[in-house]
Amino acid sequence: MIIYCTEEFVGEFNNIKKKKNYRDFENVVLEYFLDNPFEKIATGDLLYGPIELPFIKKRIPDAGGDRLYFLADTNAKNIFINFVHPKKEPLGFENIGIIKKKELHDSICINRNNIPILYTLSRCPLQGIALFNPYEPPKKISNTK
Repeated sequence: MIIYCTEEFVGEFNNIKKKKNYRDFENVVLEYFLDNPFEKIATGDLLYGPIELPFIKKRIPDAGGDRLYFLADTNAKNIFINFVHPKKEPLGFENIGIIKKKELHDSICINRNNIPILYTLSRCPLQGIALFNPYEPPKKISNTK
């Protein structure tokens, strides 16, 4: 499973984690997406799309926590995160509107087909912080003798 992220998500993520009010934010996101199997991650409120490619709103860790919006590709078992917002102040707000949800859905459906513009999410093994790396295709192994 690969966790892909849009540039918009990376920007919001970095903005949120800088604020003292959200000191657990980074760990909560990393634990949810990196420490759980795809079947658990791909749960939440289905907003748009077919069962094979649902666009989901996930509340983590609970009703008062953060809202993450992502596409779950159930065939390839990959996640495409494109938006996050906290519920509590100072950066928090209640919910996003239907128009914004539809824009997010449409943009991630387009972006998932253009993987080179996305980032992959991982955890630094030394510091335990989030790492966003530009996507790099797997290197081909040549069988020349």
